[in-house]
Amino acid sequence: MLEPTFSSIEEWLGRNTEDYYLGLAATGAGSWNPDRDAHLWVKFNIRAHHMQAQTLTRRFADAERLSGQIDQVMARLGLPDRAFDPLFDATLGLRVRRPTYVKRTGVEERTATRDLRALVDVGLLSAKGNTRGRFYLASGDLMALRDEARARRARLEDPYPWLIDRLRAEARSGEI
Repeated sequence: MLEPTFSSIEEWLGRNTEDYYLGLAATGAGSWNPDRDAHLWVKFNIRAHHMQAQTLTRRFADAERLSGQIDQVMARLGLPDRAFDPLFDATLGLRVRRPTYVKRTGVEERTATRDLRALVDVGLLSAKGNTRGRFYLASGDLMALRDEARARRARLEDPYPWLIDRLRAEARSGEI
């Protein structure tokens, strides 16, 4: 059984909220009426699951490819295995913070500071902010890896490319 995070369409609906409300408007026409045809609403939900599944499949493929590329960069530069997590996170566009690095790796704060400084020195991360508020972002080779991954991403295939236009027309007419 999949974890809710991996089987939920909440992420997709959050990015497509306007379409969600459009689907409700087209199906309900302003009020609950159990005699109304709900086939477009069912297709809307199937589409949401399909699109979210494609999004996650693409995300996993990107992660697998990036992991291998980051491993190669780390091997070339002779970096310790514990540097993988912050490099991976930064490549995904996340902010890397020293307290999180300490917690995830179990190293002492001085070691974490030294590790992160070394990643900045080799041009993989860039430091932003001062002392307590400092965080690190991808730079150099990591930015190139991220840009390449985004450029190579497969486009999502809409199982019902006509659906949104149909929902708009139905919502305008108030008829299904």
